[in-house]
Amino acid sequence: MDDLPVLDTAIIAELHGLGPNFLAQLVPMFVLAVPDRLTAIRAAIEGQDADGLSNAAHALRGSAANLAGVRVADICRRLEEAALAGRFDDTPADVVVLEAEIVRMLAAITSLLQVPV
Repeated sequence: MDDLPVLDTAIIAELHGLGPNFLAQLVPMFVLAVPDRLTAIRAAIEGQDADGLSNAAHALRGSAANLAGVRVADICRRLEEAALAGRFDDTPADVVVLEAEIVRMLAAITSLLQVPV
């Protein structure tokens, strides 16, 4: 995963092409949704609920991908795959990495929003 960028620059360019404030309008919706999605992921892992983990990780993956969050989407993909395989051993560690990558993703987006593009 270290070879993946935090953000997909092509998607960022597409989002900027949709209007100067389009990306800025999406970020708050993502930020508001993240706590509930992380809570659902943690609960599913704790309860070893494969369907719950798959669904919650998939929802967060889609949201992150829509905002160009390559690393966040990749971790969510791994969580989905683990859920489908019924493997929960590494998932708590993946959630710790996921949380850190969400912070990195939002910091990268915030820095883009502060610079004229």
